[in-house]
Amino acid sequence: MERYRLKAPTMAVERGSDGQMQLVTISSGTVLQVAGVPHESGLVDVRCDSRIISMFLKDIHDRAEKFLVKGQL
Repeated sequence: MERYRLKAPTMAVERGSDGQMQLVTISSGTVLQVAGVPHESGLVDVRCDSRIISMFLKDIHDRAEKFLVKGQL
């Protein structure tokens, strides 16, 4: 289970309650948990504040740092 902490605000894609995709900004300091494998588009599903959003894997690697949970090696 990979977790990352954002070092800078980053754009993500979220499906709204009406089913439409919308761009959202995820704040610096937010902890993300990768919840899937990258799609051909380069997007990967991540868990963020108990919701699933999609972000570019490149953005995660460029704008976040690995976050280790206490007791995790």
